[in-house]
Amino acid sequence: MNQPYLAFLLLLAFVAFNAALLIGLSHLVAPRKPTSVKDAPYESGMPPLGNARERFSVKFYLVAMLFIVFARGGRGWGFCWWRCWCSC
Repeated sequence: MNQPYLAFLLLLAFVAFNAALLIGLSHLVAPRKPTSVKDAPYESGMPPLGNARERFSVKFYLVAMLFIVFARGGRGWGFCWWRCWCSC
């Protein structure tokens, strides 16, 4: 009963072991030379202005959702309508 899944489980175990091994090796071998310049935030070469934890207005999220609905979703609906009209 477990025979069909044996190859898949072996592959899954190999992939998980390989991923853990590579991540572990990268942490052991990678050079660590922290400096104040490397630890500073970087924003396109400019010093950061203000706080990064600023609250956004609800209008921002509304515009984002409208973009997703009309700009991205409209293409899918337009394609469906095109397929319906052109198939006749």
